[in-house]
Parts: sequence; C-alpha cells; structure tokens
Amino acid sequence: LYIRSDMVQVVEQAPEVEEEAEEQTTESTDEIAEAEETEEENTDETAEAVTDAMDAVVGGKTSDEQSEVDAMAKTIEAAIDGLVFKDADYSKVTAALAKVPADLSKYTDTTVKAVNDAKAAVKEGLDITKQSEVDAMAKAIEDAIVGLKYKAASYEAVEAAKAKVPTDLSVYTEATAKAVTEAVNAVEYGKNITEQAVVDGYAEAIEKAVAALEYK
Repeated sequence: LYIRSDMVQVVEQAPEVEEEAEEQTTESTDEIAEAEETEEENTDETAEAVTDAMDAVVGGKTSDEQSEVDAMAKTIEAAIDGLVFKDADYSKVTAALAKVPADLSKYTDTTVKAVNDAKAAVKEGLDITKQSEVDAMAKAIEDAIVGLKYKAASYEAVEAAKAKVPTDLSVYTEATAKAVTEAVNAVEYGKNITEQAVVDGYAEAIEKAVAALEYK
C-alpha cells in the first residue's frame, strides 16, 4: 500500500467545500498512512481491496462533486477497516513438536511434564502481530526437549544377585571366590535407563559367579 498523489489531491482539494467534508476525507488520508505501515502484515486479498479502492480515485473534482469525493474516501475507509492480518507462521512450532521423542517413558516425570506443558501452551490461530509469541512457544518446546533427562537404570536385579553372595567366601576355592568378588566390584552405579542392559549384565555376572563357587 502507498499514498498516491491523486488520492492526496482528492482528500485535500476544494477549499470551498464544507469543513465537515474536509475533515472526513483528511481522516481517510491518515488511515491510509497507518495501513501503509502494516501492509506486509495484511492478507493479500484485503490489501488488494485497499489498493483497488485507491486506484478508483479520480482527482480534479470540483466542490460541486464533493459527494463523489466523499464516496471515494468512504470506499477506501471501508477497505482499510476490512484489512485482515495474515496468520502467524507456526513452522518453528511444527518443527519443534516434530523433535519431541515418540517414547517419553524413558525420561523423568519432571522433565516429561515440562515438555507436555510446553506443548499444551501452544495457542493456535494467532495472527502475524503475535509472531513473537508463537516463536516463544517453539523455543519453550525446544528448551524442554533439551532438558529431558533419562530415568535411572534399575539396579534391583544387581542387589538381588549381591544378596546371594555368601558372607564368608573363605570356604571356597580362591579362584571361584575371586570371580565373585570381581563381579561384585565391577558394578558401576549411576547409569541411566538406556544402559539397563549393562546393569542387567552386572547382575548376571554375579549370579553366574555365585553359581560357580566351589568349596575347598
């Protein structure tokens, strides 16, 4: 949108016309200027309606034709009033949502809740004037995904296996007793759920070593 010289001529012409008519058309010029500032934010269809209304302006009218000038101004004003903002761009939100792991069961309840809360906070249908809010929604989802933490691996099987280790290993052969001790000492705590197989391997090694114990 832009303010054409012939439109300015229409809304400012004919000094002999009534004051009320002049004020009405001058307001139209102000509204055009305001619309010009946000033209890229409006839908093509509604922006085109304003352009068409402006293109229909015929300059050089006399004071006797003030009613025609006022009609042009009203047409432009109506088109400006009908301007509709474009929809906000949700592509970043869509991209962020696509990064959410399909299986959230491996993560801690607290961090999963943060992701779900960020997803639930997405407001659909906002227009381009709220683009910063939409982008913030996407960032919140991204941040929540980065903050996901795996649950701790279960060491229940390891503890159960260790409970089967005899209190006194001195009655067993040195080699088989050593195997049990080494299996127990090989356990590394603090692993997460993605390493559950490793943890289960510790338990199996202890169980196997205990089962292989031989008396002296």
